[in-house]
Parts: sequence; structure tokens; C-alpha cells
Amino acid sequence: MKRYYTGLLLSIQCCLISCKQELPMSGTHHKFHVSGELESSYSGEFYARIKDTSFEQGFRMDTLRVTEGKFEYTGEVMSLEKRTFYSRDSILRKIIPGGYIPSKANELVFYVFPGADLSVSGRLDTFVNAYPNGDPANASIAALNRSIYPMIDARAESIQNSILTKDSILKTALKVKSDSLYDMILSTKRQFIDKNPGTIAAIDIFLDMLSRKELTENEALQIFESFEGDAIGNSIYMEAESRIKGIRFTSVGEEVPEIKTYATLDGTIFDLQSLRGYFVILDFWGTWCAPCVSEMPELSKFYHKHQKDLRIVAINSGDTPERIRSFLKSKPEYDWFQLLSAKGEDPDNFVSAFNVTAFPTKIIVSPDGKILAKYVGYDEGLYVILEDLFKEER
Repeated sequence: MKRYYTGLLLSIQCCLISCKQELPMSGTHHKFHVSGELESSYSGEFYARIKDTSFEQGFRMDTLRVTEGKFEYTGEVMSLEKRTFYSRDSILRKIIPGGYIPSKANELVFYVFPGADLSVSGRLDTFVNAYPNGDPANASIAALNRSIYPMIDARAESIQNSILTKDSILKTALKVKSDSLYDMILSTKRQFIDKNPGTIAAIDIFLDMLSRKELTENEALQIFESFEGDAIGNSIYMEAESRIKGIRFTSVGEEVPEIKTYATLDGTIFDLQSLRGYFVILDFWGTWCAPCVSEMPELSKFYHKHQKDLRIVAINSGDTPERIRSFLKSKPEYDWFQLLSAKGEDPDNFVSAFNVTAFPTKIIVSPDGKILAKYVGYDEGLYVILEDLFKEER
């Protein structure tokens, strides 16, 4: 299996070394068109979350309907954007008791831009084995996904079978297989980035790896410095740049990045600078995050104990204002600042600006605005640590 994937990767790299990101634009014409004719009689729907500031939550849901393996999808964009459509169909998911195994291999991914006329070919198997073509950017992401999607799907299947089986020997063997596939996936991604620096697909997969904590911060800084070419400056690059700034500017001892925004529940301005003189806990959370919610009573207890010299700024990702208000309605004790993080290259994307890769994440800021610590995930001993930290800094 390793020889097969290595050979496949080399052929992809040879094809892509000369693949430049020449994106045809057409002046004021912002329409694009995507069509697909798949080797499948599948009928169903795929869904995407599209940035749209005309909606209160900042995005809208879009649907791509497949009928007997065929689909047509049109729209308008001002510049290059990534479209990621995912399936909720059990045929393309790995179902387990209580849910499913998340897998990028059930996503249909392509780039759209003004004047784009793309076609998608392939088939729907146990995963979305279908990819775009029509320009260098889409050819490159298609080549990458063709190489990693089979491995991602095989790994998801191993995890699924490991969860379902009661055979301890088989469970161990499946764990070994899953770990081996994961290493191969990471290696393929890294080689792709190294061989195609600066292409849109390379920057895109770099951003994905960074958000999944598949790169160390030092690795991320080194890779980012190697990027070059026509893709620099587009929206995907700008989001990656924001995360890199987050790495550079959120190290312990650095001055906390500025937050001055109207992205509050009531639309009034919030300025982090106004909290100088207080300890501050920046708490990145979401109502969908069970550990975030389960630790809030303890966070509230700690906050009210130290309310004289402590402020909490909760930064929500993934919830609508209505959902946050509904959550807080019966919890008046959670009486701290609430901000809403945006997506993509939006300046209110605090998740990227602070390089948050998991939830909950807490960044502790001193009264003079210096970062004292950063905690990822929930640890029952956290508040004991914070008690000691506050005593040292007072």
C-alpha cells in the first residue's frame, strides 16, 4: 500500500510542478457555473455554509442537488472563493452509535471565481470520489484530494469498525491501521505543500493542517515563509496569514493583540484596551462544545470570587446571536462580555487572530496587557493553577 500511494503522489507532483494559478477573470462579470455528471445513479443533497453579511449570523446555507448523478450549480462571486459541500447521507458517512465519524472524504470541494466554468467528474462510493477540473487551481486541489481521500475514507472505516467491534485483538489491529493511515495522510499533505509552495491548494491545505494542529508552531512559521507566487494575497492566503500572526503575537510574554469591535450581542463597541488594570480571561467557546458548557459553572464561581480585579471576555465561534441569547437567558450568573468571532478573512475572525485550534481555549492576560498563559481544552485543575498564577502576578 505504501508503494502505491508513494507512486501516486510522485505522479501528482510531476503534474503540478508547472501548475500556475492563472485564474481567468472577466471584468464586472461575476457569474460562475459548475456542472457534474458522476458515474452513479445517486440522488441527494449536499450543503455548504456561504459567507453572506446580509444574514444576521453572517452566513447562509446553500444546497447542491444531485439527481441521478447529475447536477448544475451557478452563482456569483466577487473574487476567488472556496466552496465545500458536505453530505448528510448515511451512504457517504461512517455511522456509529450516537453519531458518525467526521471525514473530509464526504466533502465535494472546488474553487469558484468570476467567469469560472467548471466540471466535476468521478463517482460516489463510500465517499465523495469526485473532483473538479477546468483551471489550474481546481486541478491542483483535485489532484491532492484524489490522493488523500481514499486514505481518509479507509481511516474513517477503521475507526468505525474499531468502535463497533468487541474483539480486543481486532480493535488493536484496526488502531494500528488507523495510525498508519494517519501518518501517510500527513506525509502526503506535507510533500504536496513542499512541492507546490504558493499554489492556492498548498496554502489551503496548510491552513487546514494548522487548524487541525497537524503542524507545530515552528513548522507552520517555516512553511509560511516559503510561500510565493500568484496565490499570495487571496482570501485563503489572508486567513493563513492571520493565523500566523496569531502564533507570533500570542506567545507568553507578548502584548495581547488588539480587539476593538462591534461584534457584540447588542452591537455596541467593545475595546479590550478598556480592561487594562484587570486580569482578563479570553474564553473561546461555543454552545455546541460540551466541555465549554460543562466547565462554565466553575468558571463563573472563579469569576465571582475574583470579580474585583478580573474580567472575562467570552469569544463565541459557530453560534448565532439568537442561540447565544437563548443559552444565556436562564444563566444570569454568566454575566461577562460576549463577542462573536467571524469567519475567513473578516477582521473579526478572532479564532484565526489568536490561532485557536480547539475549544475551549483560554488566554490569560495580565493587568498590563501581557499574555500570561494559554490553556487548550478543559482540565479540572485549571482553576487551582489560575489561583496560583494570580497570586504570583499581584
